[in-house]
Amino acid sequence: MANRVRRASARLALLVVALSASAAAALDAQRRREEAPVKPPQGPSTVRAELAAVLLQSKKYDEAAREYRALAARDPSNADYRIGLARALAWGGRPREAERELRGLPRVRQWSASVDSLLRSVRDAMEPTASEAGAWVEERPFYAPYRLAFARALAKQGFGRLAAAHYDTLLARGGGQVVEAIALRRERARTLVDGGDRVAAAGGLRDVLRFVPSDTAVRHELATILVDDERKAEARAQYDTLLAATPTAAMYAERARLRLEAGDRNGAEFDLVESQRLGSTVPTFLMLGDLYRERRDYASARVTYRAALARRDVERRDRLAVMTALAQMDREERPVAAFAPMVTDDPGWRMSTDGVSDNLGVHYAASTIRRTVGLGDYARVAVAAVHQYLGERSPDRSVDLNAVGGEASVAGQIAYGPLLGRLGVSGGSLRLPAGGSVQLGSATAAAWFGAVEVAVETATGPAYPSLLTTASLSPIDGDGEVLTERSTTETIGGPIGIVDFAVMAQQSRLSDDNRRSMLQGFLRVPLAPGVSVVYAANVVRFTDRSDRYWDPLNFVAHGAGLELATRATRGLSVAARAIPAIAWSRELLPPATGRSRAPAIASRTGYQLGTSGEFVWRDPRWEGVGALSYGRGRVGYYRSFGATLGFRILE
Repeated sequence: MANRVRRASARLALLVVALSASAAAALDAQRRREEAPVKPPQGPSTVRAELAAVLLQSKKYDEAAREYRALAARDPSNADYRIGLARALAWGGRPREAERELRGLPRVRQWSASVDSLLRSVRDAMEPTASEAGAWVEERPFYAPYRLAFARALAKQGFGRLAAAHYDTLLARGGGQVVEAIALRRERARTLVDGGDRVAAAGGLRDVLRFVPSDTAVRHELATILVDDERKAEARAQYDTLLAATPTAAMYAERARLRLEAGDRNGAEFDLVESQRLGSTVPTFLMLGDLYRERRDYASARVTYRAALARRDVERRDRLAVMTALAQMDREERPVAAFAPMVTDDPGWRMSTDGVSDNLGVHYAASTIRRTVGLGDYARVAVAAVHQYLGERSPDRSVDLNAVGGEASVAGQIAYGPLLGRLGVSGGSLRLPAGGSVQLGSATAAAWFGAVEVAVETATGPAYPSLLTTASLSPIDGDGEVLTERSTTETIGGPIGIVDFAVMAQQSRLSDDNRRSMLQGFLRVPLAPGVSVVYAANVVRFTDRSDRYWDPLNFVAHGAGLELATRATRGLSVAARAIPAIAWSRELLPPATGRSRAPAIASRTGYQLGTSGEFVWRDPRWEGVGALSYGRGRVGYYRSFGATLGFRILE
């Protein structure tokens, strides 16, 4: 019994001790909790800032920028948010927006080392305008990268001289270690080149060459600028240096072009041949072919043009250019032998006088001063002053008549390979001595395929230049109007093998209701260099009789002779021709006085002779021409003498 009591007492004591220890531990824990600082609850801005920082470190720049932008909107005075936003924008490839955020910081923060470093890197990634870069230079006048950016921005916006001044400042300060001094000099020269200041640009490029004389790119650019500035001797020296160091096909071709402009055609030929040897382009073949063609060395020109066409790398545009040159050469080598109308003229001045006198006492002369202006390569406009004289010294009358007037014309052309088309129209007025005026007008369309030409012309004007009688202007009895004519002329001509041919058909309606038909033909067959056999045929018909001019019912003439000619593109060209012919005519004779019977028809046969001589002097800037002719025409009783003088100044 006593043992049970002792065991129960021991268990009770142990329970009390355990409870006491547990209570003490609980009190101690409570005390420690009360003594520790209480952590405040986290707000939404703090959490968002931590999120933005994590996004920035994770390279999720667009999301980071969005978070920082929201933070900055809630707390605009928090510079850290603005800097975080700038970093996100900068690292996300949006430097201009980043720069805008950094410029909005308080001045003190802008000048801090970290912010200034970030601002510089952001601006370095930008392509600023001149005004933006100018503001940077105002902030940091001695910071070279800002001034370099300002110079480049000025150059890009076309302020070459201002940009060059800032490049000079950079060079004077040693470049600021941003780029090498020679690179700055190149940039400065390039700025002046792009600005179009050729004199300053040439000086800048020479400045570069003082330090790097072996820089062929800079020397080549200097040469092209000197060419554009018409300083050909200096440009030639630069090309000589380039070719001595590194001869290339392109350099030879460029120097050849320069030599051509300077008139050194032998030197140009040498350069073009060397360019071909080194592998030139099709335009180089064209230049050499044109040079041969200018010398009338058509065989060499044709070989050169065909060699260009045979190249595998010839493009469609170049092929057309070569085919156009071949066709033009064919037209120059074998021009239409006769009757071809003049559709247009080369730009410049042309002065000409044509006169003719016959054994009937009629004298006619026409003088023209014409000014032609080119509108690009495909159009021409011209104005002309015209004076015409018609006089007669015969037993029937003594007349001296003068007419003055003017006309204007416009013409255009289009070429496509061997095809060439031209269209011209003109209009004007001629005041006649008897009072009143006659309208002048014409429209001409011509087309060539190679050297063969087809042309159609309609014209209106006074009739006396073709009828060559004063009665067409003033009848003997004083009655009647001034005769005018409206004509349509078709022409075809060109080479067929070795033969040159030309055919002209004309229908004219006179104002007295008479009609004239003309058909003329011409052939030329070469016998030897400069010697040819020529044939000419002429048919004239009138529908009605007139007592004011020669009016055969039918007139036919055939003749053959020789032509001697030397033709040159430059210098003197001479041609002489003599063609004896035989002619037949059927004419109405006037009725006998006092009789009422119809007029009789007379048939006549006679011999003709046509001779002419011409000389032409051609120079690159001017051309002079003179010609004399004598003809024994109709059926042998009619004789005429003609002369032509002309002078042309080319542009």
